[in-house]
Amino acid sequence: MKWRKNKSRESWLINFFGFAVKQPKKLDGTIRNKKGTYAYESNGEIYINGERKGRNAQYSYGVGDTVGIAVNSATRQISFTKNGLRLDLSDFLVDPSFADDSFHPFVSLYDTGDKIEANFGPNFKFDLQLSEE
Repeated sequence: MKWRKNKSRESWLINFFGFAVKQPKKLDGTIRNKKGTYAYESNGEIYINGERKGRNAQYSYGVGDTVGIAVNSATRQISFTKNGLRLDLSDFLVDPSFADDSFHPFVSLYDTGDKIEANFGPNFKFDLQLSEE
């Protein structure tokens, strides 16, 4: 996803994206904290299965950045990318209890002026095949 703003101020507000393994009943700012959700927040925080797993300022993103999330269906491994580079994170896996569930992407934008460009494939900025070797 490529993040853009149509307003003059720089994006200091929190935005996040990810996926849920079940269709969320309520789409709001707390979705990243729910079991079965996996999210990458603009301040560099990573949420795995609804739990905050840490923050790294170098992983923060904003206007003009391209970020991504991928899941290897064979291994259940989750990968995050920023501007075409895979983030150096410990191995995060989709909870095995969700193995048969489908993935539902989500994006949370703080401001009504925020915009994104979404790409669901097949041509990604980051070569996902390389990450599965």
